Amino acid sequence: MSIGDGCVIRSGAYLQGPLSIGSGCEIGPNAVLLPSTSLGKNVRIGALTTVANSILMDDVILGPSSVVQDAVVGSGVIARAGLLAASGPGDVNIEGTWHAVPQIGALLGEDVEIGNGVSVAPGTVVNERARVESGAKLRGTIPSGAVVL
Repeated sequence: MSIGDGCVIRSGAYLQGPLSIGSGCEIGPNAVLLPSTSLGKNVRIGALTTVANSILMDDVILGPSSVVQDAVVGSGVIARAGLLAASGPGDVNIEGTWHAVPQIGALLGEDVEIGNGVSVAPGTVVNERARVESGAKLRGTIPSGAVVL
């Protein structure tokens, strides 16, 4: 387990390695970080949030009561409370070719903003700078700069 300088880990947080936590991160109370998770610099994990087998780049904010599994989250992503990005079997379209993946979570591009209570299906790709309003259910591929109501 590697924990960077200046990190704050709040009361009741559970961390199970192997993990890598960059400098300046804050892990909220009763948050759970499970094996094979990597956090970049200045990541904020809200209270009661679970992150498993995922990569979160620099400056990501995950709000409270969220679940992120088998995901890649780009830098600058802000997800408010209650994000559900659980993993499962999914089909991913990469450069026009579909790939069946037995276990995958969400793929969130840089600077995506996600409102409260958003559900993201396994294998969903949300491209950079997309904005997702509260309560949305996402699947498939969301284009760059899209606004999802």
